[in-house]
Formats: sequence, C-alpha cells, structure tokens
Amino acid sequence: MKLLNRLFGRRPSEQRSTTEAEATRPPSGASQSRGASQTTAWSADLLFTATEPSCNDRVRWVAEVAGFDDVAFGARAASSARHLGAARIEELAGLFHAEHTPPADLTSRFPGLGAWMSARQFAIFEIFFHIGAPALPALRRVAFGQYDWTQGNAIEVLCRLAADGVERTAIVEELKVHLPDIRDEAIQYALAPLLYQQTSNAALREVLSKLRAVPIFSDWYQEIEMARSGGQSTEN
Repeated sequence: MKLLNRLFGRRPSEQRSTTEAEATRPPSGASQSRGASQTTAWSADLLFTATEPSCNDRVRWVAEVAGFDDVAFGARAASSARHLGAARIEELAGLFHAEHTPPADLTSRFPGLGAWMSARQFAIFEIFFHIGAPALPALRRVAFGQYDWTQGNAIEVLCRLAADGVERTAIVEELKVHLPDIRDEAIQYALAPLLYQQTSNAALREVLSKLRAVPIFSDWYQEIEMARSGGQSTEN
C-alpha cells in the first residue's frame, strides 16, 4: 500500500483509519436512495440500486479506499471475496482495464492519470488474494504472460499466497524460472509493497529470500530496500 501512497501523492499521515466493523459494512440494497444518504466520503456503507452488488460495484467499493485506509481496504476485499467467490474470478479479471476515469464523486481522491484504474487493479488483486488457491490460474496467467501493468500485482499476490502456505514450493520455483524474463518495471511494481509487508511477515521474508537466488530480483530488492532506508544498506 505504500506504493499506492506514492501513486496518489498521499502521505501516510493523511490516511484515515476505520474500524473493521465500519470497513466491512455491506453495501445497502435498493430500499435506500443515494440522495437520502448522509454518508461521508469515507463511509463504508455504499449504496447501490441492486440488492446484490455486481462485480464492478464490489471492485469500486474496495478501490475507493485504496492507498487511503489499509484496514478498510483489506476488510472490504475479504468481504467481497466471500460474497463473489471463485465463480466470479474470470469476471473480475475482465475488469482489469475498465473505468479509466473515476466516478464524479471520487475525482478529487484519484486525480492523477491512471490513478483510478490502478486503484481498481489493486482492489481486484486483493480480492484474488482473499479468494486464495482458486485464483491461482488467473494469477499465473497474468504473472507469467505478456507485460502489462497488472503483471506486478499478480507477482505480488503470488508471493503473498506462497507465504501463506498456498502451493509455496511450486510458486517459488515457478517465479525463479520466469523472473529472468520479466520486465524490470513489473518486478519493481511487485517488490515495493512486498518489502513493506515483509517487515511484519516472517513467512513473506522467507519467500523473498528464496527468490533472491534470481539475480535480477535480488538486484532490485537491494536497490528498492536501500531507497527505502535512505541509501543505507540493510544487509546483515
């Protein structure tokens, strides 16, 4: 999520946290109208015209807090994964490049070129993470396919799932094979949030340590880590 803060020009001090209960409050049904709502820009209680929100509704619900509230982002993604399930994975994948421009009520929050689409992509991949093993075919297809903005997202989520024990050995070995042929931009895009997350995740540190057997991955790991630490090496 630190990478998103840079994409959107947000400083950590500008983030606003919500409680888990607020973050996971489900979208309301058709009995309420948007005009009658007193919700604020940060409210998790989004209103939709359908009783059951669509995939796109869910993606927007998660994406609107991306880079602003880590607790709400994770909780909303987990809630969406539970509601959508594995059956909607391909539908979600079809939304990777949808909505280049944010809705009118979110333009001030995502003013930069590509910021809204990036937020949506982060949201979709976070939902994939919470869906877990059933999302692996879609994640592998993106991570090991042709270069695209989403390749780094897929690599990041594969690493996180491996750290959680989902096909760890297979994922690590596949990444070792494919990383030498993956563009630098995708590796950087994946590593930036992973280096932040590994500080509180020993299993993820172990996965990244194994991947550092790949020279290009290790080089970018060290360069990004040094940039984060103000130019000081963190190697033991």
